[in-house]
Amino acid sequence: MSVVIAGMKFGYPEGSGAAARTHAYAKGLSESGAAVHVVSLLTPARSGPGMNAEPSGVHDGVSFEYACGTRMRRSTFLGRRLLEARVPIGLWRAARRHFAVTSGPRVLIAYSDQPSWIALTALVARSLQARCVVEVCEVPLVSERNRVRRALRRWLLDTFSYRLVDGFIAISGYLERYLRQRVPVDVPIIRVPILVSAEEFTGSASAGGGAGATRRVVFVGDLGNEGEVADLLEAFARIAPDCPDVSLGLVGACSAGTRAELDALVARLGLQGRVDFAGWASRAELPGVLGAATVLVLPRRSGLFSDAGFPTKLGEYLASGRPVVTTATGEIATHLTHAETAYIVPPGDPAAFAAQVRYVLDHADEAASVGARGRRLALRRFDRRWHGARLNEFLRGL
Repeated sequence: MSVVIAGMKFGYPEGSGAAARTHAYAKGLSESGAAVHVVSLLTPARSGPGMNAEPSGVHDGVSFEYACGTRMRRSTFLGRRLLEARVPIGLWRAARRHFAVTSGPRVLIAYSDQPSWIALTALVARSLQARCVVEVCEVPLVSERNRVRRALRRWLLDTFSYRLVDGFIAISGYLERYLRQRVPVDVPIIRVPILVSAEEFTGSASAGGGAGATRRVVFVGDLGNEGEVADLLEAFARIAPDCPDVSLGLVGACSAGTRAELDALVARLGLQGRVDFAGWASRAELPGVLGAATVLVLPRRSGLFSDAGFPTKLGEYLASGRPVVTTATGEIATHLTHAETAYIVPPGDPAAFAAQVRYVLDHADEAASVGARGRRLALRRFDRRWHGARLNEFLRGL
């Protein structure tokens, strides 16, 4: 089978959770016998962490390219618009080249929630005698702030774009049910949870610092995401006075405005010198960052974004073998058991979150056992190879 994964949600090979999930799809499908090519539909940004310098290449055995054909940002407004105009034809050419040199059924996976791009991807697939599948890992357009624009685009998705699609991949039961209410009953949907690549985290589980080392509470992700870091700082302020050897590491990127707000909150809470803004970490650096933590934390708030999805970073946390403290949002409590494979507290309660982090710090042996069991669960339930084989069979069935 020949598969192209294309989308506006990820840079490649470095990027956010969407890039990690795309790579896990690509590797899992490849290991089950499919020929996979990744196409990013992004045009060059002004600057930022994890910038991908190569317009095409091979990463960890997966071929990729940018549909715009370059990673050089145009200096003029007109130049940038012309570069964006190259993306649709670039997608068609990339898919045509890949399908021409591979054999078997053809599938184009759209990693997008934009009705125009889903429709375009479906039309490209049809022109190349391929099937089109849409990846849904969050409620479509959940980040769109303009209510009118969000309502219009969702209407276009439901009444037009989704009608052109041959199948869907949903990351959670919530999103599977969401789709069932909106697409024809005969359109197939497969649920694929977060995916973990075991070999990326081999050896990280026994890390965490030796005797006498500074203990480190670590958060990894978008520092501007849904108030997670603000809640974490509030929780950390509750334990910091009694734990002078504990630091908080914040690993990830954010805007200048968000960083200024977080710096002000750190000062207000009296946490100067206790919080390390470590910056963005590459995929190669991530296992070491996670493995060096004493405890990994993910304080998600309740809301449509968190209740519908299932965070990819949680799978990476668990695979590291370090103890994890998180909140009971979405399907987290469905997959994990409190004090068995992770420590789970109610969302929106910094005091409870702080108490649980303090408990982990005070019960190192128990926490290490919980971390080890969490790793075993992640490598079993979220295994990239197993889900890749399932996805391969699903796509062939189209």
